Amino acid sequence: MLAAALLATVSPALAGPEAQARVTSPQLVEETTLSHAQRSGVEAVVRLEMKRRAIPGLQLAIVRRGRIVFQGAYGIADEESGAPATAASLFTLNSATKAFTGVAVMQLVQAGKLSLDSPASDYVDDLPASWKAITIRQLLTHVSGLPEILDLPNGQGTGTLIGRGGEDSAWSTVKLRPLEARPGVSYSYNQTNYVLLGKIIDRVAGVPFAQYIKTHEFEPASATHLVFGDAHDVIPGRVRTYRYANGTVDGSKVGAPLEHAFDEFSPFLRTAGGLNGSATDVARWLIALENGTLINKRTLDIMWTPGRFADGKPTTWGMGWPLRTDVMHPAATGIGGRRSAFFVYPKDDLAIVVLTNLAGANPEEFIGEIAGVLNPELRHLTP
Repeated sequence: MLAAALLATVSPALAGPEAQARVTSPQLVEETTLSHAQRSGVEAVVRLEMKRRAIPGLQLAIVRRGRIVFQGAYGIADEESGAPATAASLFTLNSATKAFTGVAVMQLVQAGKLSLDSPASDYVDDLPASWKAITIRQLLTHVSGLPEILDLPNGQGTGTLIGRGGEDSAWSTVKLRPLEARPGVSYSYNQTNYVLLGKIIDRVAGVPFAQYIKTHEFEPASATHLVFGDAHDVIPGRVRTYRYANGTVDGSKVGAPLEHAFDEFSPFLRTAGGLNGSATDVARWLIALENGTLINKRTLDIMWTPGRFADGKPTTWGMGWPLRTDVMHPAATGIGGRRSAFFVYPKDDLAIVVLTNLAGANPEEFIGEIAGVLNPELRHLTP
């Protein structure tokens, strides 16, 4: 069980004094347990990191002891119109979506409809012989050895489906490719794992996974603005997503032009990376997850326990969640697109959500600094 085992800023174009007027103030909940000094400390970290990383817009939510104690929206949602980011803005979660898929699988496990150690072939027909023994647990933890269903770009981007571009072609093509490794032998982050998990959810739940997750996760959590979609979809309230030209990051952004970033998630890839929402949406979902609304405590502990390689050594993933295995302050995380992240610190009764509209912002690198304002021991636990 995890409890024992793991358990101001604006873009460079707005750098002058006039930019300060365009930085929206944080929106705080009325009942907060954060002191004035803590609120000021949190804001200082956010503004410093936005400036250092040249992040146009950012949202933050902090959950403590089962309720949201801080919400903030900073900077610009749309550089062309100058519209500010607000608490209602929707950001892309990218691969942090995998955590939601993990919860869906664990709900079905808890209901007795799935077994983590059963082969995927028990639930999906016509899999290649070499795939027959791959378990659901191995899919969730990226140790399946499956070939990649995307042709990945050299720089930033979400990649394109292999084959002739459509889902059927990509699925047929990937099944003809050899395994990258024997199941359970090595870790390889892989979107094919979550495509197959989506097919399993469809079959076992009896409804498309997007509908299942809406009914069994979003609605019970009152996270009603979480929505699937990509750059092709019109989603009211969604921010513009940006990157710096030529894939430059951090210090090398200086002088690089800001450009649009386009995410494409074919419908059957949306178990891997297709959600959009606000930090408040994600915070409400995390509260429902930890208070037993979505799954019980035993199932939660299993989900946040590292998987195992064939030799018995632990992986770096739980069931859909990357894990930080510090003994005193473990964290279960969702990380997506180098722009969105959330960390749950179960032993500290704390969760932090940071969403940005910049590919390359890497908020997972500074969530520890925000957490450190509330508990200095957490400050240096994230890279």
